[in-house]
Amino acid sequence: MSKQWNSARLECITQAVSKDPTIPTRTLARSLTTNHPELFPNIESARLAIRGYRGAKGDRDRHLQVFDNTKRKINVPDSDTATEPTEPVKVALKGHWTIISDIHAPYHSKPAIEAALEHSDKIAATDGLLINGDLIDFYQASKWSRNPNARRINDELTMVREFMKELSRYYPRIVYKFGNHERRFTSYLYANAPEIADMPCLKLEQLFINNKEKIEFEGKIEFIGAQQIIYAGDYLTILHGHEFASSAFSPVNPARGAFLKAKTNCIVGHHHKPSAHVETDARRVVTSTFSLGCLSDLSPPYAPINSYTHGFATMHMDGNDFEINNYRITNNYKVR
Repeated sequence: MSKQWNSARLECITQAVSKDPTIPTRTLARSLTTNHPELFPNIESARLAIRGYRGAKGDRDRHLQVFDNTKRKINVPDSDTATEPTEPVKVALKGHWTIISDIHAPYHSKPAIEAALEHSDKIAATDGLLINGDLIDFYQASKWSRNPNARRINDELTMVREFMKELSRYYPRIVYKFGNHERRFTSYLYANAPEIADMPCLKLEQLFINNKEKIEFEGKIEFIGAQQIIYAGDYLTILHGHEFASSAFSPVNPARGAFLKAKTNCIVGHHHKPSAHVETDARRVVTSTFSLGCLSDLSPPYAPINSYTHGFATMHMDGNDFEINNYRITNNYKVR
């Protein structure tokens, strides 16, 4: 008798659910109580039976459930891939390298650049050159108000191409990691010409190298995206500094701000100020962070009064071992 009663309840619930699988449990319970009082004498008994049918009673009451039920599968849509690369890039950097940052051509400091490169040549830090962002300014692609008489984007690119060609004569390998100023161009396209923003000919890597120079630069220049970071071995991370989601940098010591964000050995630019920070944890593991000075004009129109300082760094890499020398350039363009 009990089995027949349960079978009748099962058939009744199955028919009702098949007509409307999304019907709420309590609404269905009221309907069953009204239409089949001999099987469902009250709303609570009907509700419990429906929950058992739908597998919603949980493990505690699983042994009390009368009805079998197939677990429903939720169909989750596929996610989109990122619109630009953000994954870290492992770069093998071996030997004695020069690291420069924040040149902002054509608003660069020619004597500061000359002082940095001449000193690097003097100490033989010429196995490679790492450009850690903002080689070019992209002034006309800025979101800020712009002087229409300033140099156009194509003119900036022409200058930078010639400079990169000159640098390639002295450095057998160049790694160019884009910064927030390089990203200005991409952001400008997204905002003003989204229909052509993904055209291959408008990729930054293509704009920095003319077709006739591709063979000459083949294997010599490596480009890293603006939102990517560099893993140099297992213990050193190199990034421009704008990649952090929000600013938490100390205006006194940007390297300490980098430590608070990165929690690992790292080098950043972006802040136009050389600094260093070292911390030792409870297990005697030492973490060192560095911020680089800039090689741009120290009195730009948007910030004529500031704490910017010229500077650069050299780096010696041997496997996972690294040594950083962080230099500043004085007012009379002496390297210290």
